[in-house]
Amino acid sequence: MNEEWARIDEGLGHYSAAVAAALVRDGTPVAIFEVDGPRTEELTIWPEGSLGEDGAVPEEIEVVEDARVVLSIGVRFSERLVPGEQCGLGWDPLSGWYFFVGEPHQPREQLMAMARTRWLSDGLVPAPARVVSFLSGVFLDPLSAGSAERPYYRGSVSAPGLVERLAPYVEEPGVVWPAKPGQARYSAAVESMVLERLLACLTEDSPVVQLPVRAGELQALVELLELHDLHGRHFQLVGGLGGRLARDIEGRLRAGAVGVEPSMAVGYAEAIRQRNAAVDAGWEDPEQ
Repeated sequence: MNEEWARIDEGLGHYSAAVAAALVRDGTPVAIFEVDGPRTEELTIWPEGSLGEDGAVPEEIEVVEDARVVLSIGVRFSERLVPGEQCGLGWDPLSGWYFFVGEPHQPREQLMAMARTRWLSDGLVPAPARVVSFLSGVFLDPLSAGSAERPYYRGSVSAPGLVERLAPYVEEPGVVWPAKPGQARYSAAVESMVLERLLACLTEDSPVVQLPVRAGELQALVELLELHDLHGRHFQLVGGLGGRLARDIEGRLRAGAVGVEPSMAVGYAEAIRQRNAAVDAGWEDPEQ
């Protein structure tokens, strides 16, 4: 990978993370499905009609794969727009952001050519807030948001200027991240936002409700929370809340209690909030 391509890959990772985090902050659950800068890939080409024949020799050729970003939208939100189908946001290095209906792993050319694809049409690297507004418009009216016509802002992947446009979004240039920069930065931002929402849910006064639910459904929720606790260890505080909430629900399920017993999750959430308040006030070293 040449130097310019490496810088595009880094900048695109940070930019896509900023966009994804802005969407989550706005209330839309999205995940970074794919972020790739320009790259070369080897293809094997067999002479016409010779595949499988003795003595046939394939030809190895290099092709340039363009940069690509795909953000998948959560199932609940996808169902609001296109019942029974998936949808997401894509970014193309020639035309910018677009909304698509389809599977995130489908070839980019297919997603961009679909009849329901809508284009933001506001430049190649618009501010994250502009992408949020675009998706909000899609939720209101998916047939009129943005444009049905694909715009073109660059003629080819080698056209100059993309590195400079992405540069303002790069945090700590040159730092080696533990994963792709977009995924690492996005994960940190999402944990912070989700933790704040969980703390609000668990520590604020809320009524006790009678909810008709099957025991099997509650047990399934417990299993999901435990799975998150096991596999989301890098989300230390969120994972800790998930595990404690699972044990709270499981305890009530086994006891068949109607009342609300003391909650491990609530106690843990209150302790986190007190610690955060102490850190904000300068009473405690945040590293301890």
